[in-house]
Amino acid sequence: MSVAPKGLLVEVPAGTLGGARSEVTDLPIASGAHEGSFFDYACLHIITSSTLRQLQQVSPEGLFDVRRFRPNLVIDTDGTGFVENAWVGKTIAIGSSLVIRITIPCPRCVNVTLPQIDLPKDPSILRTIAEHNTHDLGEMTGKLPCAGVYAEVITPGFISSGDELRFVVINE
Repeated sequence: MSVAPKGLLVEVPAGTLGGARSEVTDLPIASGAHEGSFFDYACLHIITSSTLRQLQQVSPEGLFDVRRFRPNLVIDTDGTGFVENAWVGKTIAIGSSLVIRITIPCPRCVNVTLPQIDLPKDPSILRTIAEHNTHDLGEMTGKLPCAGVYAEVITPGFISSGDELRFVVINE
């Protein structure tokens, strides 16, 4: 199994970033959020098609629809497996100007199991993630089920469906 991405941005779910107000806390959450906005941990959440295929393969009875995971970006990747786990700590460029740094695996909670308009409630979704992709996130309360990754924006830019993804080295 290769962890190299095929490198195409295939979906940018609709919606806006931010808008909600939150109280300031000392917890290391929402560290990538702009003032006046709120995010669980970071303002950019990415999941790959490989992760979705892997979860579906190990639990064929589940419906691992991307909408359950609420990502900002879905990256089309070859093969199966949780390929974005290997991206943590790496810097990625997408399109002509966007540069992001992958910061941490995305911990999952009960939200992925909840019903949506045409998706039924499914507790097996979180159980499957916990059985197949748990990470020790240390200060974020230890071992947690994860699917996808969080990222921070290094250089803002515009992206479009079909843009290539490439790993880059940034001299800091």
